[in-house]
Amino acid sequence: MKILRLVKMSKLLRLLGALRIVRLARIIEGFMQRSISENYRVLLRVGSLFWFILWINHMLSCAWFALGRAAPSDTGGRWIQFSWDMADGSLMYMETDGLYQYITSLHWAMAQTTLGSMEITSCNSWERSFNILCLMMGLLFGSTLVSSLSATMVEVQMRGRDRSQKLHTLRRYLLENTVDKKVALQVQRQIIERLSQKDRLTNDDVVVLGMLSPSLRQDLHAEICKPYLLAHPLLRTWASMDAAWFRKFCSKAVETIFVRSKDEVFVAGATASSAYCIVTGKCNYS
Repeated sequence: MKILRLVKMSKLLRLLGALRIVRLARIIEGFMQRSISENYRVLLRVGSLFWFILWINHMLSCAWFALGRAAPSDTGGRWIQFSWDMADGSLMYMETDGLYQYITSLHWAMAQTTLGSMEITSCNSWERSFNILCLMMGLLFGSTLVSSLSATMVEVQMRGRDRSQKLHTLRRYLLENTVDKKVALQVQRQIIERLSQKDRLTNDDVVVLGMLSPSLRQDLHAEICKPYLLAHPLLRTWASMDAAWFRKFCSKAVETIFVRSKDEVFVAGATASSAYCIVTGKCNYS
């Protein structure tokens, strides 16, 4: 019974460890979504794919080297016993230093996952079977990883090209309208600054929200607005008295807007049409 309980406890600990890893991954993903711009996220994705491919090939190279050193051989030969001619005689792979053996194994692994070629061949049934397995993995997963890496690189290029095209169109517009150089420089600086900023998502950006029923969409909007509106004593009291009215109030009278730096929320002398509740950031009165 004690052994059974220990086994169950170990399974529970492994499950908790896996849940912690998943939770940590979600926290990291949320931090990246909030704090890192889209361009940097794309570059980070490229780096992650690159290191994942390298890690897979590292594991395969270690397994290939272990087969050459310790696996049983039904033919009496191993790939590590291959030799090549040199000026002063022949040299086998097993006679080289550890670094060269590792690099050779890594080269072999990358050749299998990318369906490339390599001078080293299998010498027994174990090595041949592992070679076939690696070729299948390269056919199924290697091409997928390489295509994902290529698609991400194309996305980076498209983003850079789109940004350059927008700035080129802006400069052409300023030149064609003979805008003063001082004003044109201010315009270009602000556009460049805002192109590098990350825009927050609005309801219009999330297309699938249109698939929700009107009542559920109303509940969602009220849930988003609740933490900020309930800070006001009157609205907090009213919401506790009539929750249905509060949801309808949020749906009909409350709208979320995102103001960029140096934008004007209202100007002196203008007729007030709305009341503003600052969620994040601050306003400067001038």
